[in-house]
Amino acid sequence: MNHFQEIDKVFLLQKKNKLNINSSSAGIRKEKLSRLLDAVIINQSELIEAVSNDLSRSEIETKIIEIFPLVSEIRHIKRNLSRWMRPKYAFPPLTLLGTSGMIEFAPKGQVLIISPWNYPILLTLAPLAMAIAAGNCVMLKPSEFCPGISEVVRRIITEIFDEDEISVIISEADTGSYLVSLPYDHIYFTGSSKVGKQIAKSAAENFASTTLELGGKSPVIIGSDSDLEDAASKIVWGKFINCGQTCIAPDYVLIPSNKEREFIELVKKKIEKYYGSISEISSNSDYGRIINDRHKERLKNLLENALAKGGINEIPFNSVIEDKFISPVVISNVNLEMEIMKEEIFGPILPVINYNSFEEIIEIINQTGNPLTAYIFSHDSDFIRRLKQHFTAGSFAVNNVVIQYANYKLPFGGVKQSGLGKSHGFYGFKSFSNELSTLKQLTPSSAKLLYPPYSKVKQKLIDFMIKHL
Repeated sequence: MNHFQEIDKVFLLQKKNKLNINSSSAGIRKEKLSRLLDAVIINQSELIEAVSNDLSRSEIETKIIEIFPLVSEIRHIKRNLSRWMRPKYAFPPLTLLGTSGMIEFAPKGQVLIISPWNYPILLTLAPLAMAIAAGNCVMLKPSEFCPGISEVVRRIITEIFDEDEISVIISEADTGSYLVSLPYDHIYFTGSSKVGKQIAKSAAENFASTTLELGGKSPVIIGSDSDLEDAASKIVWGKFINCGQTCIAPDYVLIPSNKEREFIELVKKKIEKYYGSISEISSNSDYGRIINDRHKERLKNLLENALAKGGINEIPFNSVIEDKFISPVVISNVNLEMEIMKEEIFGPILPVINYNSFEEIIEIINQTGNPLTAYIFSHDSDFIRRLKQHFTAGSFAVNNVVIQYANYKLPFGGVKQSGLGKSHGFYGFKSFSNELSTLKQLTPSSAKLLYPPYSKVKQKLIDFMIKHL
């Protein structure tokens, strides 16, 4: 049996079993979530070691950015699932008095989850928890760039779930195209906008709904009233965790012209505080590595293009690029003609652009596309309000970066090229569910008054309804 035949076998097993899974009670689903939560905690060391081998990321960083958000969200889903699953009653309009309305969350059915390599624990198992909560059968495809963590995830899932309910597909990239061609009820994808567009097209062929968690150029707008040291501290942390390979990492900074030099110097000091001097960073285990040579070369080309077009490298000794290591880079004198401003950076390179007017801020952001998230450092409520009114983002965070993802009570997701649909907590449960409405007639129907033949009395009645109801 070849790999595609194995996929077909599992797909058909889940298709036969989905009605059984879809009809599961809140108690059964919470028990499954408990199994998943326990498995993550029990296998925590093995998961972290696999991530370290695949991504060269430190143990504590993996605990902070993957393990903690994951277990917190699973616990939140468990605590609230019974309430989310209860039918919601909708009071009818006056014209339909004598009826009742009800909304229930029904499972989508069979879903495919395709996860990325940059957060291979969190972005694989958190969507799985949401899908389990909604009562679905799931096929999981982890990234082929993380073979170690993919195998650990497969072992864990195989131990706690039968393959006719949840199955992990380990494969090369070309298998992804075959997977998305199958008639799933829903596809949940986290990755690049380019691949997301292809998945949306494939899903449309089968009328499958999608949740696309993509990326984009997430700007940081620093207001004239901001605390620069506080801003620099937070931006450096958010930009360089996971070596910049975070979809919601600050992509570039917009700062008033008269504050640019001070800000850059503060950023350099914070980098040295967190990771040591440029000559020391390569031996600092707290600082991560680039996933592979292809991505390293892409970042190297972006940097060279920016410097060739007038960009200034603000870090002393230039940037160290060796093996899968790229030291933190800060670039000033940036313009929109540079390739670095035309695509998501997804690495440890931070462009800094100065501005002299509110209009400049909006022009730059609107030219770089709808961001997944936008960061504003200011205490001026009018400035914040005007920014939110003048461009569209998937979310906003004020006076901090990245941590908004950890609030599982807020919906997370992009807009247009930065994503489609929402996830997290209830919003993830909702994404994997169909909102099923039911209207029930309780008393004789008043609608019969409008059945044919259409008399003058009925004409007056409908005219009255149009005018007043």
